[in-house]
Amino acid sequence: TVMLSPMTTKAAVSLLLVLLPLPFFSGCAFYPNYPNYSNTPSPLKVVEARDWLGIAPAATFNLRYYAIKQDKRYVEKVIPYFHARGVKDRSTIDHLVALDLRAIDQALTLLFARPHSEVIKRLVQNDIPGMRLEAHRIDHVGRELFGPMDVYLQILSEQSAKLGLRHDKYPPGKGVTKEGNLIFPSVQVVEVFRKTDPQVVGVTIGRIFFTVNGDPATKAGLELFQASALNNQNPQSIEATLQRQASLFMTASEMALLQKKGEASVQRLPEPVAHLAIALPNSKQVYAIHNRLGKAQSKTMKLYGAQVAYNPGDNSTNTKFALRDNYPRAPFNRIIELISYK
Repeated sequence: TVMLSPMTTKAAVSLLLVLLPLPFFSGCAFYPNYPNYSNTPSPLKVVEARDWLGIAPAATFNLRYYAIKQDKRYVEKVIPYFHARGVKDRSTIDHLVALDLRAIDQALTLLFARPHSEVIKRLVQNDIPGMRLEAHRIDHVGRELFGPMDVYLQILSEQSAKLGLRHDKYPPGKGVTKEGNLIFPSVQVVEVFRKTDPQVVGVTIGRIFFTVNGDPATKAGLELFQASALNNQNPQSIEATLQRQASLFMTASEMALLQKKGEASVQRLPEPVAHLAIALPNSKQVYAIHNRLGKAQSKTMKLYGAQVAYNPGDNSTNTKFALRDNYPRAPFNRIIELISYK
C-alpha cells in the first residue's frame, strides 16, 4: 500500500491517472491501489495521451529502458528513498521511477532533438509579445523527480555516450560530485514549497550538462529537483510531488472535470517545478527583462521574486516568471527562468 494522507493524495493520484499518457498506465500498479479512479471512464476518455509541451521522448534518448531495477543502487538507495517519502509498495515505486526516466528522456529531447526556438514558443506561446525569447538558446530544462536525484545523475553520467551525448563535467569544487555534476541546496524553490508545506526541510538541485561531440555551442543540461535536504535526508511526502506534477499538466477542461467531481482539495494546486531556463548573454539583460516583466505583471503573468536573484551554487544571475491560462483557478504552470553566468 501507499502510506499517504487520503484526501490530498487521492486527488493528486487521480490527476496523474487522468493527465499522464494513457498507454503507459495500462496495467499500472496505481489501478489496484486506487480502484475508484481506475473505474472512472469519463476523464480517461476525454484526455489525450501527451507529454510536457506535447513533445514525446525521441527514440535516441532511451534511458527509460535502462535496467534500473537490476542496478544495485535500486535496492540500496532508490527503494529506501521512496519508503522515506511514504511509498511502500514495490510495484508503485517501479512505476514512479519509470515516470522519472521518461521525464529525463523527454527533457533531453527538448534540448538536443528539437529546435530551441520551437520549444520556447510552445511554452511562452504568445503571452509576452515583443520579447523575442525564442531568439535565445535553452540553457537547461528543470524537472522535479519522484525518486533520488543523485542516482539518476550517476546513471546519466555513465550512460551519456550511449545516449549520443558527451558529459560536460564541472571542474572540481564545492558541491561537485566525483562524476562531475553539481549538487547544491535550493535558495528559491524551497521557499515556494514552504508556502504550502511549512514543514519542508529542504530542496536539493542537481545539474548535469552535455554537449554533442564536444561542441560548446551545443552545451545544455538538466536541472533536477528533489524535495529533500542534501544526501536524500528528510524528504517531503510523495503526495506533494504528485500534486505539483498534476499542476504541470492542468488545462481548463480538466479543472472543470475535477470541479464537477467535487475535488475541492485540488482546486488550487501548488505550482510545478518544471521550467525552461533561457540563456541570456549577460546579467544586464537579465535585469532589463526582469524590470520590464515587473511592469507587465497581470492575472496571467507574474514574477517569482521582486528582485533578480544571485545563486552562489552555480554563480548565476537569474530571474523567473510564470504564465498561466486564463480560466478560473488556473495554476501558474508555464515557468521560464532567464539566466546568465556572466
